Amino acid sequence: MCGGRELRPRVAPRTWVGERDFGSLRGSLGVSCCAACGFVFVNPRPGAPLLEAFYGGPDYAFHDPCAIASGEPRGLEVLGLLARRLAGRRLLDFGCGAGMLLRCAARSGWVATGFDVAAPAVQACRLQGLDATADLASLPPAGFDAVVLHHVLEHLSEPRQALGAVRALLAPGGRLFVEVPNVRSLRARLSPPLLVRHARFDERFRAFPIHLSYFDPRTLSRLLAAEGFLVEDGTTRGAGLDVLLREPEPGAAAASTAGATVPGAALATRPGLLERLVRAAKPVAKPLLRRLLLERGLGENVVVLARVSG
Repeated sequence: MCGGRELRPRVAPRTWVGERDFGSLRGSLGVSCCAACGFVFVNPRPGAPLLEAFYGGPDYAFHDPCAIASGEPRGLEVLGLLARRLAGRRLLDFGCGAGMLLRCAARSGWVATGFDVAAPAVQACRLQGLDATADLASLPPAGFDAVVLHHVLEHLSEPRQALGAVRALLAPGGRLFVEVPNVRSLRARLSPPLLVRHARFDERFRAFPIHLSYFDPRTLSRLLAAEGFLVEDGTTRGAGLDVLLREPEPGAAAASTAGATVPGAALATRPGLLERLVRAAKPVAKPLLRRLLLERGLGENVVVLARVSG
């Protein structure tokens, strides 16, 4: 991100995805933070063949149109935000998955194209009659009024290279929309390893190791500026408090009742004082917390709207 060489180790998430592809790497992958700019990233990270196998395989659910239908309200919000800034309606969904945003765009009068490196994603889009490709070079230079990277940038091995390609695809006056998880969100701060290990506090970053970069508002803005973008609007969204506490583990209560010695069984069935306080406070505190979070950049996700500078 900044060229710094002093790295500080961070505790890697305990929860993994893609056990079939990445299970052999348990214990060998970590997370580092740059001492100079604060950028957090997987280090070392899975190689390209493993990542390609995961995204092209059966364990990545976001290639299934049924799995992402619940995201359509957010897709309409994103399109509305872009429509208020743009006269043109040519859109590229960079990392389109199964085409949720493309479907919303088509219904809203956009001429929409999807790009995804995974063949199952492109196939899922085409089966729905949506325009999608895995060949970035086939897309027209300066051919899009808007490019959307919705929860995509954190997955990319080379985010700077991807943003350079996006810059070349944007038409003059076009806009780039980016949304990524916020590594400095309140929920992330309330999920330290101690509470994750010994209580039902949920880890914020469950998509380890496929989330290769962990952004916050400052590091995302710095990355965009380095690649020739000017941030027009930036905010955070979502409190994330509804999923701060995990549900009781299936079978823990039965094991405890049967007298079996199961590590953490009592903890999994009897909420502690801190957990009870969190549950009791959520209905009252949630509206106030949400407003405070967004004002202070502590929301669940970072959202940025940018244009090419100069």
